[in-house]
Amino acid sequence: MNTDPQQRRVAPPFRAGYRQRRTLGYSCSVITSQAKLIFGVDMEMESRIFSVTEYIRPSDGEPIRSVVLETKDSAVVVWHAHPGQEITAHVHPDGQDTWTVISGEAEYYQGGGKVAHLKAGDIAIAKPGQVHGALNTSPVPFVFVSVVASGNAGFALAEK
Repeated sequence: MNTDPQQRRVAPPFRAGYRQRRTLGYSCSVITSQAKLIFGVDMEMESRIFSVTEYIRPSDGEPIRSVVLETKDSAVVVWHAHPGQEITAHVHPDGQDTWTVISGEAEYYQGGGKVAHLKAGDIAIAKPGQVHGALNTSPVPFVFVSVVASGNAGFALAEK
């Protein structure tokens, strides 16, 4: 490799908003900041990091479902249930629902009368068509993040 600064390669002039970058022997195109300005395109990623606390919405009535993000691929929701509140047993015929428990404890409905105990730090997965729901049995709010994939998974009430 030639390290003589006088013989350094000069990058080609700006061309159609792209520049070539060699990384580990692979060539890839990267949109330059000049292209962003010329084409008026904001190429920055939309927000990818969310604070659960910003989505906690307590209610004295029914448990509150706060949507973080919904796309055709998935729905991300923060649930908040006061002590004694229930997320009714249900199924998603065409999607998996994954719960990550943030706080509190609950009895997790699994259908057929089966119940499991969930607590902060637990992850519960209901595959397509599997019954799930919960009753907050703790003295503190039951807060969890639900990720349903696909985004059009459907919804139907079910027996506990």
